[in-house]
Amino acid sequence: LRDKFNVVFKTNTKVFGNHEPPKDEGDHFIKNTVNLKDIVEQSDAVLITTGTWQSRRLKIPGENGPSVMSAVEYLYEIRAWEKGLLDHHPHVGDRVIVIGGGLSAVDAALEALEQGAKEVILAYRRTKKQAPAGIYEINSLIRKGVKWMELVSPVEIVRKNEKVKGIKLQKMKLGEPDESGRPRPIPIPGSEFVLEVDTVIEAVGEIATPPLVNDFLGIKLDRKNRIIVDEHYRTTNPKVWAAGDVVTGPSFIGNAVKTGLYAAKSIHIHLSNKLL
Repeated sequence: LRDKFNVVFKTNTKVFGNHEPPKDEGDHFIKNTVNLKDIVEQSDAVLITTGTWQSRRLKIPGENGPSVMSAVEYLYEIRAWEKGLLDHHPHVGDRVIVIGGGLSAVDAALEALEQGAKEVILAYRRTKKQAPAGIYEINSLIRKGVKWMELVSPVEIVRKNEKVKGIKLQKMKLGEPDESGRPRPIPIPGSEFVLEVDTVIEAVGEIATPPLVNDFLGIKLDRKNRIIVDEHYRTTNPKVWAAGDVVTGPSFIGNAVKTGLYAAKSIHIHLSNKLL
């Protein structure tokens, strides 16, 4: 892109609105912050593709402290370390539990296994059949040595002197479909039990991270913090488009690329009409 199309890359730079930007996972290398308003004012068209760089939290007792991390944080720091960009990488203990059933959970479990953990458990509140990663990926992980535990949900991370000693799980049963179309997991009263672990990796979804708050520059966000666009991926500001996970929420890379291509086509038509 740089050599063939003279694209200018400005690295180590975070773009945000008029106030202090939130801390997102992946902010390790930021040296500069640029105001989105300046970019929009100086450009004929702007495309926002900032993705989902904030992990959902379990919001349970014991979550805040050492040896509990998000899958995004864990995987990102390992990859950055492998490329020589960090002088350290996150370590896991002997008994690791990964909470979630998506591809981030699968990747984190496999990485923990490769790091030398003696036992890695992947725990999910529904069954293998409903796991977003798919039955094939889950079965592949099991064959590699990861233990699969379904129909459980965490209620507390057990600590002693700040160290993780275990996780309290509650058994679940499946009920009627929820808004996602999958059976709703329902807690079974009195079914709690404690599992001995020393590391907890949370992989329960990511949140869209637009470089603005709702209605900044007239750009609207929905209740899930995603940028609202029309069928041409144009936002409620006529100079700004958006595409990828910041519009759809977490998705597969193919879908993100597709929306980016559609948005680029829309921008091309817009700029061509301006020239005419």
